[in-house]
Amino acid sequence: ACNGQAKWIWAPSVTDESAPAEMAEYYFVTHFSVSKRPATALVHLAVDDQAEVIVNGTAVGTVGSISDYNLARAAHHEATTMDIKDALITGQNTITIHAANGTGGFAACENCAYQQNPAGVVACVDVWYKQSP
Repeated sequence: ACNGQAKWIWAPSVTDESAPAEMAEYYFVTHFSVSKRPATALVHLAVDDQAEVIVNGTAVGTVGSISDYNLARAAHHEATTMDIKDALITGQNTITIHAANGTGGFAACENCAYQQNPAGVVACVDVWYKQSP
């Protein structure tokens, strides 16, 4: 999905030395327009450790966990796809990803810096006006 265009993104001003990393939360927001009702619209994302996808104020889905290591690990290693077609409107749309980092226990440290307990999101949106391939 997304033709290899997706890349990990990090919160602004966060470096490897920033601390604490545990339980930190950020909102990543993007805007885009659609010219008409799409046939298919999907968000593909991987997250370290949890993310909620919100489209035009409507919660579409959550992936990962800030308390369950196995769910967080799965969300990091494999992309999740969410159907957002029903939340889109003709014209300007807003996608917000509310991302949260898990506990220091995930990285076996307390008061972890980001180099010890990194957090991030990789996401892309695919919109097709004809049936998807």
